[in-house]
Amino acid sequence: MREMKILELQENKVLDGFEEGYDSQRDYVILSKVDEFCKIKETLGINEEIFFDCMSFDNSIRINPNKSFDSMTLKSLEYIDEEIREFEARIYTADNFILTVAEEESFIYKFMKNLILNKTKSDKSTRYVLYKINQHIIKEYIMNGFEFLERLEDRILDIEDDMMDNVNSSHIEEINKVRAIARKVVKNIRPLIYITDNAVSEDVRFLKEVELEEYNDMQGIDFGIDKLYEFSIATRDLADKLLDIYDSKVNEKTNSLITKLTILTAISAPLTIITGVYGMNFKYMPELGMAYGYPITIGIMILIILIGIHLFKKNGML
Repeated sequence: MREMKILELQENKVLDGFEEGYDSQRDYVILSKVDEFCKIKETLGINEEIFFDCMSFDNSIRINPNKSFDSMTLKSLEYIDEEIREFEARIYTADNFILTVAEEESFIYKFMKNLILNKTKSDKSTRYVLYKINQHIIKEYIMNGFEFLERLEDRILDIEDDMMDNVNSSHIEEINKVRAIARKVVKNIRPLIYITDNAVSEDVRFLKEVELEEYNDMQGIDFGIDKLYEFSIATRDLADKLLDIYDSKVNEKTNSLITKLTILTAISAPLTIITGVYGMNFKYMPELGMAYGYPITIGIMILIILIGIHLFKKNGML
């Protein structure tokens, strides 16, 4: 069963493929998985350099303009069944098509699939539709970024609340995980600022068919990316503060233990003196001349302990 999705904009129909032929005079929205991309690269006139560039995703988000194509790489983190997974997508825009290469479980794949199957249309030109789809992809990325950061923020706050109740060694592993995730989100979002700087220029593909002043709402997208980036920085800082909270709670527990040991030492000091006296005196020991001398001595020692505990509790040290 064919998984590739193609929307031909002039007639607004979904195609099963290019079996009937590819017409460079028509406009297309194409969705493909990585393994399917190689089947259409020659049809679309994509050379080997661009093809292998797509097949070997890297760690950056960028936009690579050239005469034939604009190549934009997007990386995202998503919750899939409560598990965080990382996805990559490559967006290729030519004068007459937008090609999205993505993993099937990613939000971009689902978004583009829904857009194609619903046969998106407009009263404007097909090039205008391509232009708006190009914008919608970035908008969807921003929305997904906010949703992910909100869930990550909730996770961070849950860890913080849990540590306030009782900190333990398992927390440090969880803290390191969320800190690594937060840093990766910032790293993924930062290059989007550069992408939108390119997108608002007059050299953006499709703009020659679109009146810039009427249709260009990239300023709003640029503002959204700035807010997303600020949110990611704030979330990263929040994750970093977990380490400070963990250190503070561990130090608090350590200080509490040291305080209790100090109190125990203070309480046992009189007992040490008494036992020391016993160790140096074998003639005038109370129990030798008094029937109840030994119990009385033990009672005095217990009384000293009780008085010590009472005094420390009264001063709030226990």
